[in-house]
Amino acid sequence: MSVAVVASKNRAKVEGVRRALRLLGVDEVIGVDVPRFVPPQPIGLRDTLYGALMRAKYAYDTYKGEYNVGIEAGLIPFPSPTGFIDVQIAIVIDSNKYVSLGISPGFSLPRDITISLLETGQELADLAEKYSGIEDVRSSIGVIGWLSNGRVTRLELSYYATLMAILPWLKKELYRDSLLSLEEFRKIADKQIF
Repeated sequence: MSVAVVASKNRAKVEGVRRALRLLGVDEVIGVDVPRFVPPQPIGLRDTLYGALMRAKYAYDTYKGEYNVGIEAGLIPFPSPTGFIDVQIAIVIDSNKYVSLGISPGFSLPRDITISLLETGQELADLAEKYSGIEDVRSSIGVIGWLSNGRVTRLELSYYATLMAILPWLKKELYRDSLLSLEEFRKIADKQIF
């Protein structure tokens, strides 16, 4: 039986990962609590990518699933009306310590919410709950679910980020020389981003 570990107890993240990893024949996906590696609201590619990497590494080091997944949502600088888009980054580390990553579709936030995030450092889900009145928005439809009137949900963003990350395992014949070891990935990330 193949087991995967998601470094989160967030229901939307765990279910999104579960749906993506079904494509690899994973039988069971377990969500686990993890320590915080980045600020509550990651801002910038560095913090968002680092948060996803450290979550996946924690899952690998602690639970050693066949696939170990870290997902981090964050605001990435982008030429948009507010200067940012919200994305989820998924990093998958397999049982052989090979790493891949994927990114979800991104979306702009309303200007007032973006300004509040930048000024207060509050987590996006907390502000969204205040504006929307939706309780536990982070684990249900997510901010994207509120903004899109339910047309897209956080579960789907988690699914797509994870799906993009598992492409090398879906098409092994094409990616056989493309996967990086955790050490190689870390060296490149340290040089280019961290």
